[in-house]
Amino acid sequence: MTDGPKPPDRKFLAVLLAIVAAAALAYACVASTWLYNPRNKQHFEVGFGLVSMFECESGGECRSMSNAKLVDEWAKELADIRERAKQDPTDPQVQAFAVQAADELRASSVFPTLGWITLACSALAALSLLVCAGLVLGNRRIAWPIMPTTTAILGVGIGLITGCVFVALKPGPPGYVGVHLGFFAFGAGVIVGIVAALMLNKLLRPYDPDLLADSMNPDHY
Repeated sequence: MTDGPKPPDRKFLAVLLAIVAAAALAYACVASTWLYNPRNKQHFEVGFGLVSMFECESGGECRSMSNAKLVDEWAKELADIRERAKQDPTDPQVQAFAVQAADELRASSVFPTLGWITLACSALAALSLLVCAGLVLGNRRIAWPIMPTTTAILGVGIGLITGCVFVALKPGPPGYVGVHLGFFAFGAGVIVGIVAALMLNKLLRPYDPDLLADSMNPDHY
């Protein structure tokens, strides 16, 4: 009994693409510069990763915190400024400062959550691609209810949406930070990961022989 026709040997290309995509996605998980600015208007170096951020003064003193803590800190500071503006509605300087603060301390409450979701999706996709690569290198064919190629594509698909929204909702005024290496690595990992998952899926699924292939063979009659 034969296992069926041998497919074109794209195994090593598929494995290579999977490893490259997994490495890019893994880097995106730990990168501290999804969003980055070497020098903003306040002369600070600022960088945002998926779950944390850092800010360095020109003199070299730095601080870091989680994205959630920054959002809470800015929200509290903005609330205090607005409260002072309500208490002194006739002072034009106070009102102008409140308007300026609303722009400079702009931070979405869902920004940290989107970072965590993107991190989880990227990690899931990277792990799934490595599992697929290992199975293909071991010449394994599987028929699991949920294929690792499926979880890889789900990971990059959901992560692509949440990652783009995460970047779109970046804190601060225009020009505060822009996209940087972490986001670019993530984008490359998504594109290469989808291609690799589709290639690996063909190499992982069991052969599906055509049961009617020899039905018209005259030697059988």
